[in-house]
This record gives sequence, structure tokens and C-alpha cells, in this order.
Amino acid sequence: GNDMLQPRRRICYLKKKWGSISLGKRKEICTFAFKYILTYVIMMKQLFSLCVVLAFSAISSAADTLTLAHKTSELTVPLSRGNIECSIDAQMPVTASKTLCDNLSGRISATTAKAIGIKSSATTQDAALSSIEESFVKYIITQMKNQPRDPKATGLTLEVLVKREYETSHIITFVIDVTHYGLDAKRRQITDRITLLKQNGKILQWNDLVNKKQKAKLCKAASRSLYSFFGVVDFANLKTALTNGSSITETTFPLPANGPAINADGLCLTYDAGEIASPDRGQPVGSIKLQSAWSYLTPAAKKWVK
Repeated sequence: GNDMLQPRRRICYLKKKWGSISLGKRKEICTFAFKYILTYVIMMKQLFSLCVVLAFSAISSAADTLTLAHKTSELTVPLSRGNIECSIDAQMPVTASKTLCDNLSGRISATTAKAIGIKSSATTQDAALSSIEESFVKYIITQMKNQPRDPKATGLTLEVLVKREYETSHIITFVIDVTHYGLDAKRRQITDRITLLKQNGKILQWNDLVNKKQKAKLCKAASRSLYSFFGVVDFANLKTALTNGSSITETTFPLPANGPAINADGLCLTYDAGEIASPDRGQPVGSIKLQSAWSYLTPAAKKWVK
């Protein structure tokens, strides 16, 4: 009864109220209401457009990301003088060119061979992963024939880890970690980084990234990026920590022979142990923020790193 009459009474009240308002005031109210509704419609259209853009961006971003396959392998060879164990855990590209896959595989094989102390011959993805285990087993067996085993050597092991570290629509960076325990019970570890162009699989070199006219400035920035690693505060003290420091200047400072790598920290420099300092110091590592290195980069490199 009364509840059903309430809406009708309200409508009647509003009609009376509206009738008591002057024509000029009515126009103002209608104009305000129209502008309010129009603004609301425009905002909704903008919101819809933004949602569409974000959706397409997400699809585009996903399309720009390479699909990786998780490849693992465990091998144990029992011997009278102790087992040989090899473990591989690698993220390998699936949706990439053969050149990119082969270049990455070749680098994995070369880095592993360097850690073990043998030559690398693998050039393809399948050959690289299988030859790592085969080469390691052959090497250890040969060594055991000619070299006494240290009593402290608890295991003859090789562990290879490969994972994607950074990716843009143009480049992808992988980090390769190899750990090896041999007959002398010493732990050997090598970390390597490789940045490849996704379009053609090319491994980026310094000349691809750095403008030749700016190389001297990059060398100076590279030397300063290593202050923290060596625990120094200036170049004079850095030189004393280097193998050939007396002949090195800031503008001729050697860049890593393995080439550059791009990751979230910027331009990453990973030297081999013994490359610029005593092997006992391990692998010197530094990084230069892209914002700081921007003026050193080639026009092509500025597009790749975005």
C-alpha cells in the first residue's frame, strides 16, 4: 500500500517542484545535466580506448617474448675411484632462429669447456648439450689415468645452469653458470653472459653497441664500474690491482673479451678470471646504467635496448 505509493508521491513532488522553477533556471539545470552526461560519456570512451591499448600492448609484449623450453639432464657414471656426475639445467629457445639457438649452444659449450679445461667443438643445440656430458666424462677418465685423486675430492661433478636474464623486443640475454669439481678437489666456477639479436641470432659485440668515437669514454666508465669489485676509490688504486695496470689508462681500459651483455642493471661487464687481474681475484664484474651509457651507444643499439 503505502510503500508502493512512495515513488509516485516523489514523482508528483518533483513535477510540482520543477513547475515552480523559472524557465531560465530550468535551462541552466538542463545545460549542466547535459554537460555532466557528455563528460561522463567521453570519460567512458577514453577508458575503453585505454583498455584496448593495454590489451594490445600485452598481446604485443607476449608476442615479442621468446618461448623457452626447460631442458634438463642428469648423468652418473659409477667408477671404482668415485662417481662422475653431470647435471644440466638450461632454458633453451624454441621460437627463435636456428642461428640464435646454435650461437647460444656454442657459447654454452665453450664456457663449459673453459671451466673444465678442454676444447669445445659443438656448434648446434643438440650437439652442445650432449657433448658437454660426453666430453666431461672422457676428460675425467683420462685425468684419472694420469693424475692421482686428492683425498679431499668428495665428488667429480659438473653443473651447468642456463637461464634468460633479460629480454626486450629486439634482444635477449642469457646467463651461463658452470661449476666444476675435479680430481684436485678445487671448485671452479665460470659465469658468462651473452646478448643476442632476436631478428638474426647475432651475438652482440662491442662495435655493435658502442659508437667508435665514444669508446674512450666507455672505457673510462668501465674502469669506474669495477671500483666496488676491487674495493678501491680511484683509478690509481685500481691499477695496482690489475695484472698490467702500469700500461693501462682510463681511456684505454680493456673491455671484456666475451663482449657486452645487456640486463636490468644496464650494460654488464663480465671478465674472465685472470683476464685483467690475478685469477685468485675471481671474475671481475661491473655494470654501467643505460642512462649513463646512452650517449656512447650507436643509434641501432638505442633501439635494441628499449
